[in-house]
Amino acid sequence: MSVVLLNFKQYLKHPFFKYILAFILVLSFYIIPPINSKHSPFTVDNYAGTPNLIWISNLTPILINTIFFILIFFIGRNIKEEENRNHTVLFFQISVKNKFTLLMYRVLGLFLYCVLISFILELSILIINYQPYNIFLFFVPYFYFCLPFLFFISTFSTIIEFYVENKVLKYLSLFIIIILIFSIKASVDFTGLQELIFNFKEYININDPFFVIGKSNKPNLTFITFQDFIYPKNILEKLLIIILSLALLFIFSVFYNRNYKIKTSPESGSSTKNSITAGTHAVDHKSLLDFETPNIHVGFLQLLKADLLLLQKSIDQKTLGIIVLMWLFSFMAAPHIKIIFVAIIFILLVSLNKKYLYNSFTNNFYEKSSVFKSYEFILTKILLLLIYIIAALPILIGMSPENMALCIVKLALLFIIQVFYIKIFKDYLLSEVVLVILFASYLTSNPIINIF
Repeated sequence: MSVVLLNFKQYLKHPFFKYILAFILVLSFYIIPPINSKHSPFTVDNYAGTPNLIWISNLTPILINTIFFILIFFIGRNIKEEENRNHTVLFFQISVKNKFTLLMYRVLGLFLYCVLISFILELSILIINYQPYNIFLFFVPYFYFCLPFLFFISTFSTIIEFYVENKVLKYLSLFIIIILIFSIKASVDFTGLQELIFNFKEYININDPFFVIGKSNKPNLTFITFQDFIYPKNILEKLLIIILSLALLFIFSVFYNRNYKIKTSPESGSSTKNSITAGTHAVDHKSLLDFETPNIHVGFLQLLKADLLLLQKSIDQKTLGIIVLMWLFSFMAAPHIKIIFVAIIFILLVSLNKKYLYNSFTNNFYEKSSVFKSYEFILTKILLLLIYIIAALPILIGMSPENMALCIVKLALLFIIQVFYIKIFKDYLLSEVVLVILFASYLTSNPIINIF
């Protein structure tokens, strides 16, 4: 179980986690239309369900399954290279466990990750669309529809990632499986789509239903109100999906080669393949000292210059280019668009939690061996506050002096909490999650905390 949790934590520490979380939180505001809306995210012929919690509780898991079927391949891609970088590959190389168990560790780690994100989406939709209803009954369809499906696609994604090397074949496999499992005439209802359509058949006569997933705004759309809890109808079929997943994993485990080869990255300057053998692992010692440390034994100013160099190393050129471009465009944008641009910029800057603050306080050998005091290293992090103020400049210049000062104070408080949390607890993940939630809420026009 500890290995499963290790894989799960590696997914949480992946740089894309915060962006996926932001996407999920923003999506939760728009995936279910208001109760008085004339459009619906799911229709069968010219019929749709009235968005009360009875219908939302059944519709949301189907939409989650649709979204996560695509999202999981994005999450699970390059998993082998991630294991190599995170040094977890050695466990699978030298472990005495059988190959089926080793693959199951990977599947369960990915499965727990998907369950966490999907449950956050489910919970967010409940909070946004809350109506008086039994909370336990609201989550029953989620566990019934989502958990078997997420386990299946976690298995399928792991198999595709480890056994299909050609990208074209990977996409072709994805296309084929989409056709198979999203067909309403499929023998096994993987997504729950057939059961959802069947609920309409209890109210209306539909022989050959035509469904649409996505925003539908037909003038003759008829809404059906589901007033009673919709009981699960195919529990045995959901168990069959889990058994089928385990069977597929067992079959492919026969051909699994735990001593696989990994291509070196283009940045390493070599195009050869390095075979990873049991008990050995190559460490790029050059990456540990990838820049020259300036002579900082003169004064605090030199220490500040060294920290500026670390800050420059903490953000890649592509991300910096996107930030600068959005920052420039935000000066010319309308006020509501300007706030969205600045919020996205702050989301992109969240990566500095790990690459700048966390690495400074935990992995920087110079800081630990330097004659400078600990508080002096903390003071140098004022550079991050300056970046925050510069990032918010398109909004600040349109404020009155009083509001501008108040906004800067709020950014300063956010900066202080951020720095001291990472410094004291030696953790950046919670800080990233909170910042992403905070700034992603600006994309919905309903910010959790009004900073700007």
